[in-house]
Amino acid sequence: MKQLLLTILAIGLLTGCNQVENATNIIENEAEEIEQEVEQSLENSEEEINNLVDNLNNELEEEVDDIDPSFVSEGETAIINTPLLFPLNEEDYDELYGLIEDSNYEQINNMTESGNVMIVEENTKVEVVDMGIRQAKVEILSSGEQGYIPAKYLSPQESS
Repeated sequence: MKQLLLTILAIGLLTGCNQVENATNIIENEAEEIEQEVEQSLENSEEEINNLVDNLNNELEEEVDDIDPSFVSEGETAIINTPLLFPLNEEDYDELYGLIEDSNYEQINNMTESGNVMIVEENTKVEVVDMGIRQAKVEILSSGEQGYIPAKYLSPQESS
């Protein structure tokens, strides 16, 4: 009888261990899947930033003498006419566009991850706070965030 109880106890322990092992394997597999999803998301974000940098760098190389910022004035509502990186202060603006000219993706990524630079979508409505010859300080109407962008990326808001 004692031997039968020990056998039943051993089988029960083995069965329980097997279930714990199965649960552990399931958890490890799910953790690996989540880790892969996070890595893919970070890669997609880096790729989006790299594409924005390439596009902005190409556009910065174009001639800017024909820019006439007078078509959008301070206090007016305007539209950002391309997706772009949006530095929140003037020092970050200067640093960002220097990094764009150097194609320094890593530092640009760091600025974005630290929150000093945001990604702004095309057709974002802004109010022009201050208009310079080449840059403008704007406020995003939907969020209240203020930052700096090249003036050439502003278009007047169409009248309704």
